[in-house]
Formats: sequence, C-alpha cells, structure tokens
Amino acid sequence: MPARSAADLEPPSRVGSVEQLTTMIYPPEFGDGTALTRVTGLVVNGFDAGDGQLVTDPASWRWPVSARTVGRGGGWAVTLDSTALSHSDLTELERSRGYQAMQMVELSREDGEAFSAQQADEALEVIGYGLTLALGRHVCVMLPIGWRQDAPVWTRWRFRRIDPFRDTGTWLDHMITSAQVGELLGKVLDIWDDELRRETLRDTCSYLVQAQSGQAELGITLPISGLTLLSYSHLVERLGAYSRGQWKELGVERQIRELIKSLRSADLAVPVDLAYLEALRVRMATTSPKPIFDALSCIVKMRNAIMHPKPGERSDWTYEQIVEGYLLATHLFEMTLLAYVGYRGQVHPRIASERMSGYVEDVPWARA
Repeated sequence: MPARSAADLEPPSRVGSVEQLTTMIYPPEFGDGTALTRVTGLVVNGFDAGDGQLVTDPASWRWPVSARTVGRGGGWAVTLDSTALSHSDLTELERSRGYQAMQMVELSREDGEAFSAQQADEALEVIGYGLTLALGRHVCVMLPIGWRQDAPVWTRWRFRRIDPFRDTGTWLDHMITSAQVGELLGKVLDIWDDELRRETLRDTCSYLVQAQSGQAELGITLPISGLTLLSYSHLVERLGAYSRGQWKELGVERQIRELIKSLRSADLAVPVDLAYLEALRVRMATTSPKPIFDALSCIVKMRNAIMHPKPGERSDWTYEQIVEGYLLATHLFEMTLLAYVGYRGQVHPRIASERMSGYVEDVPWARA
C-alpha cells in the first residue's frame, strides 16, 4: 500500500499539547514486553563511587576499572556500571547544574525467570526511590530497553523526575559509596511489596529532597514533618503501638522521640561539633519546663517558631545556629529513614566534623 501524504490524513482531535505530543508523534511504548529476560537503562545524575567492583573497559580490555555496583533484593538483581566521569567532568556538571548519564543499569530476576515490562517498570521505580534516598535529589532510570535473551524487544519512552546535578552532602562516603548504594537498593526492593512501607517511603522521600533544596530553615521544618509522617506510619499503622488518638496526644516532639527510640536510629544529644546549636539549646532549656531538653527538643522548638512565629522569638538566632539546626534535623531524618528500610551498612554522617572521604561509622541500630 503506497504511503499517504500528510494532506490526506484526518487531523487528530486536540485536547492539549501533552496529548498531541504523546499520542500523535511519539507512542510511549514499543514492542512486546510480555516475557523479558533483562532490562537495561540509564541513570542520569547518579553517583560517583571509589569502590566499585572491577570491570573491563571495552576500549582498553587490559585495564579493569572500578565501576560496578550490585544490589539484590525482592528477587531482583541490579547491576549499575559507572560511565567513569572524571573529576573535572563532575565539577563542570555541578557548576552548570546539568544532566549526564552516570550509570548504565541492568535489571534481571535472580532466578533467571522471565518477567513482564510492567514488573520491570515497578522495579525501576524502586531503584529510582533508592537512589533518591541515597542522593537527596530526584533520580530515576530512563530509556529502558527490554531484552529477550540477546534481542531487544521492548522500550518505553517516558521517565520520572530528575533533578539537576548537585552534591547535597548526604550520608554517603566516596570510599564505600558502591557498597552503600548496593545494599540500600536491595533493602528498598525487599520492602516494596509492603504497601504501607512503599507509600510511606514515597512521601518521606519527597520531604527529604525538598529539605535539601538550599534553604536552611526548610531544612529544619521539612525533616520534622517527614519524621512525624514516618512516626504515624510506623508506630500506629504498622506496629499498632498507639491508637490514632493516643499518638496525637503525644505531640510532635514525643511522636518523633518514640519513633527514634523504636528504630534505635539516632542519639538525641547535640553532637559536640555543633557548638552553635548547643549554645542555643542551653539558652532555650533555661525557659523550658521540660525535664529533658535535648537536640530533638531544640530543633522541634526551632521548627515551631519557624512555622508559627511569635514576635521576637527568632530575632536572636544566628545564621550558624540555623545551619547547624538544619544539619541535625536532616541527619536525624536520614538515619531514621535508613533504619526504617533496614539498611545496616556504614554511613558518613553529615554532622561529623571529619569531612574527608574514608571516615565512616556503624549505624546505631546495627550495633550489638
């Protein structure tokens, strides 16, 4: 049948530009995704690791490079191979707040069985959330290609949100990033079938990303909001330790305190390196009726003053105190999220005075 000219075609119905782009020009999905044996894709604005497993560079097979991260969980095997950007490449990427493919991903079932494109799409979503939790910004796997043995048979032309590249200063350490990310991806894949934990993680990851958007005061308020959400999900809906009414009567500070106590996720004393915040805590404690006024008490009171300001309440806070409040609030949120998903590896806490790569600590909930 000869091709028809554009003039012969009936004009499509138009609801809006989005529909026109997705249905008229580029179908969102191609091929047969019913029985895939593996899926490959790209992570844009991923992570830089110094400890990846050795793989052979196809361009120079004599010299293996440290580039591979492996995660296993939920019956899936995930392999991420770094594109090995140079230090200058990463510096320019951050300066320009650009976008760059940093890892190539391969997804398969651990037992070697075939799977559907829908199952693959859900697993790729999980990987994106795991990387978001690791990096503190929105990350996803894009441009997936489904394979049946060695033949490409399916692809999907859509992707989820990706943030410009920036270093948010998370709990990762360059010297063990590959091990950290691999374990975290496995843990998130393990819990994803649990609807409550899945939905909780989706919501709290949004709080985590927004908390690191660059405004220190948001970095105090949003982690507290995320921790209260996590507290209700864990203590009321999952464990049944409190009824809804009992939990509400606790108040924000105790809601979070009971969550952290349950997960053993953090020490609630002000770290010795946060001297400005400790000075603020001491001053606040002098007017507080509470018998215990620790780091959590301090940042909750700061959050309340930001969200419900009273005249003069914040006028004598210094910039350093606000920044240290942000660091501590975000640290407590990160550690509690990691405990919630079952991560048991090491971390480089953002509150540590030692900023050089290689300084790591065991997470408190994994200690004997």
